[in-house]
Amino acid sequence: MNHSNGSHRPGSLRRAAALLASAVVAGSFLAPATAVAAEPGTGRILGRLASDTGQAVAGDVVAIDESTGQAYSATARSDGGYAISDVPAGRYAVLFRPSEIALPDAPFGYVEAWFPNVRRGDDATRVIVDAGAETLAVDAALTAAGRVTGAISGADGRYAVALLNEPTPVDPFDGDTLVVESDPTGRFVLRAPAGRYELLVYRRSGHDWLPYALAEETVELSSRRDVEVTPVVVPTAGAVELLLCAEDGAFAAEADVTLARQGCVRVERDGLTDHTGRVLFEGLAPGRYAVAVDGVARTPSLVVTIEPDRIARITGPASAITA
Repeated sequence: MNHSNGSHRPGSLRRAAALLASAVVAGSFLAPATAVAAEPGTGRILGRLASDTGQAVAGDVVAIDESTGQAYSATARSDGGYAISDVPAGRYAVLFRPSEIALPDAPFGYVEAWFPNVRRGDDATRVIVDAGAETLAVDAALTAAGRVTGAISGADGRYAVALLNEPTPVDPFDGDTLVVESDPTGRFVLRAPAGRYELLVYRRSGHDWLPYALAEETVELSSRRDVEVTPVVVPTAGAVELLLCAEDGAFAAEADVTLARQGCVRVERDGLTDHTGRVLFEGLAPGRYAVAVDGVARTPSLVVTIEPDRIARITGPASAITA
């Protein structure tokens, strides 16, 4: 067995992983080659696609070159075994992509994972392929998924629904978070491993997703369980405007201002004041927000209440709300 941890390029992995879904639809995944001579300078990756109980799982296995983002793949056999042939020597992140077939012991299928059974590509152990050699025991032990379903009340556009289980600020569209789009009626379905999540709703504006959550709920999910989320009400948005000055009365330009939901460590919005000391945050879901300048305060000195269709205004010295 030949694999190790090391440096990686998450950007390349995320871009490559984002293309895999379209590749599956297009039928561009190749089954393992048999009785074919290996290309010079290449090796093979072998293993088994299986559940954490040892049951063979249908699906694909993809090896992504960490330096180029090039993907090499194979489809698992009926016994779960697979072999990715003609893989150029190098370092790879291996992605296990189970099919969404419902099984008696996994009614919502299994959860996609990176070797060795981690959720994020950045955390994957790198597999080393040597020319003329076989890299063995790159095995999966996939967990059965749970399912979250629900509807966005008052939906009047396109929305994204994300499940986050990290206590730190995170970009919900970084390629590793579980994100789906709702259908035109606001319905959505997410499959995920067991855990406690924040379910966040984002809205599309043109070709981009607005960088703030319109609604959020806490979801407790168990394997093999179906959770129906209470319809998420997307509230009318409000805004907050800050006009900050220094101790001597001069404008506080380029001050770093952050907003976070009260009681939540995840940063909701951040921005710099302009040359007049002004910064405006629009499209905020109603609620109470902690405000901090030049750092996120765990116990901030200012909490602002955002109301629908209103702009909350804060004027004063930046030092009064500095973390």
